[in-house]
Amino acid sequence: MKSLTLNLPEDLRQSLEAEARRSRVSVEACAITLLQSLLEPVDDPLASLVGSLTSEVNDLSDRHDEYLGNAIAQELGRD
Repeated sequence: MKSLTLNLPEDLRQSLEAEARRSRVSVEACAITLLQSLLEPVDDPLASLVGSLTSEVNDLSDRHDEYLGNAIAQELGRD
């Protein structure tokens, strides 16, 4: 394994240390895990679409069931 030195803004360093404490791992292990999760390829075939579409709807992840229900009701003529 090779060594890497980073100069982090204070707030980012504090966040990283807090996450390491929550996870009960070293700051180094926490940073490695976070970097791996960010940089390793995802097996989801739709992952490349995340963030690539624009919409006026900005709460889709929170209200997707409601939106789907409304769309189905509209298609069935029950609006």
